[in-house]
Amino acid sequence: MIAMPATTALGSIVSGYILSLDGIFNLHGWQWLFLLEGFPSVLLGIMVWFYLDDTPAKAKWLTAEDKKMFAGDDG
Repeated sequence: MIAMPATTALGSIVSGYILSLDGIFNLHGWQWLFLLEGFPSVLLGIMVWFYLDDTPAKAKWLTAEDKKMFAGDDG
């Protein structure tokens, strides 16, 4: 129950600091906020693109039984 208020407080402090970067490299504070908070999502998306398998049949970490179940083959 404490996680939500704690993250709100911490996020507000971090966001406030990022917004104070106004004018650095001719970027406004909101642009810094957009870039710095969006970058981890983009990085994670690129990592997932290369790391995750295309289909359950290609997943090395699934058992043969799991692969059949996810493929819809009850056989």
